Amino acid sequence: MTEAQSTDDPKANDPLADEAILRRAHQQWKLIVQAESELRARMLADYKFIDEDGAQWDTQARADRQADGRPCLSIDRTSGPIRQTLNQIRQARPAVHVHPVDNGADPAKAEVRQGVIRRIETDSMADVAYLTAAEHQLKMGRGYWRLLTEWDETQPYQHIRIAPIDNPSNVYYDPRCRKPDYSAGRCAFLPEDLDPEDYTERFGAEPPASLDQFRASGDAAPDWFPRGKVRIAEYFHVTVTAQPTPRPDGSVSRGERRKVMWYLITASEILDRREIPGPYIPVVPVIGERTNIDGVIDLKGIVRRAKGPQVMINVHRSSEVELMSLAT
Repeated sequence: MTEAQSTDDPKANDPLADEAILRRAHQQWKLIVQAESELRARMLADYKFIDEDGAQWDTQARADRQADGRPCLSIDRTSGPIRQTLNQIRQARPAVHVHPVDNGADPAKAEVRQGVIRRIETDSMADVAYLTAAEHQLKMGRGYWRLLTEWDETQPYQHIRIAPIDNPSNVYYDPRCRKPDYSAGRCAFLPEDLDPEDYTERFGAEPPASLDQFRASGDAAPDWFPRGKVRIAEYFHVTVTAQPTPRPDGSVSRGERRKVMWYLITASEILDRREIPGPYIPVVPVIGERTNIDGVIDLKGIVRRAKGPQVMINVHRSSEVELMSLAT
């Protein structure tokens, strides 16, 4: 769970304001699910192809061959290039670097910041987060890592932590942002599904029973009650306001101020909320090959283009073994 400074929002305990926030969250959730449904299906198919047993064969073709007692081999030629690339990334040791970039920059201060960041990465075992995201990038076209804060056990301050995200399909980011680093994103969700008993133990209350009050906005109940579980979600929302900035020549430039709010929500309730320090959602994407064809964004890793040749190898080798067994 994200920790950050508490907000002094006067509407924090206003039921009407909470209802508006939840309605907005449900609308944004629906927008993301609809906009990325085909993309997510392709990415999941790539991920299963490389990591799920038997997924390199068409389901019906595999069933037919197995029913006839015919060989159905998977000669994996795709995992090797992925492991090789991951090893190269591991040897390169990706890390955050601080560089003074103009005449007003102080190299000594940059070095201090570099030391602080290096300590954060070491304490967080950040290489695990970076490599996990890189693995997902190579296999399905997109991975993530995130920034968290946690309270010190003995001192009244917080520590920054870099954490991996094991399931990139469990991150829902604003599809309207076109920057490859998603820095322009206005919303994001990180859902988690709990058993009703776990929900009660964690929050000391019964889970929500229905979604009737949200059906007017077009939300489907299975989104928030999957397989009998209760879905909670970390919901990030960015508010952008104009911030005029005076220039030395007397003119005024039109800048913007970004305020990031974090909510922990269910289908019908806000369980917690905080303002996040900084202007960006603290969930960092690691993007593979990105294409934009007729306005449709597609993401892919190594697997997508290797699927056809891999299937051909499997069928060819299985046929060879079959012919050899018939000849003996």
